[in-house]
Amino acid sequence: MEQKLHVGMPFEESLENKKIILEKKRSLLELIEKLTILKQIRSQKITIYGMLHTAQKNFVELQTKLKKELPTIRGERKEKTQQQIKQIAEKTNPSLEEELKSIQEKLKQLNTLS
Repeated sequence: MEQKLHVGMPFEESLENKKIILEKKRSLLELIEKLTILKQIRSQKITIYGMLHTAQKNFVELQTKLKKELPTIRGERKEKTQQQIKQIAEKTNPSLEEELKSIQEKLKQLNTLS
C-alpha cells in the first residue's frame, strides 16, 4: 500500500516554486524552437551545398569543353607577351638607386627648410 506524504509549505514559497517551474518550461520551449530553426537551417545548408557542387561540376565540364574548342596559342606569342610584361614592369618600377637618390634629395630639401 502506498503512503502519501504531504509536506506543509507556505503559500509564498509554493507560488515561487510554480513560477520557477513555469520559467523552466518556457525556456525549454524556446530552446526547442531554436533547435527546430537550427535543424531547418542545416537542411537548407545541405541543399545549397548540393546545388553548389552540381554547379561547380557543370562549370568544370564547360571549362574543359571550352579549352578543347578554343585554338591554342603559339609559344612565340607567349614569349612576346612575357617580354612586354617585363618591359612594362621595368618602366613602372624605378631602380633602387633612383629611389634612394630621390629620397636623399627630399631629405636635403626638408633640412634646408628647417
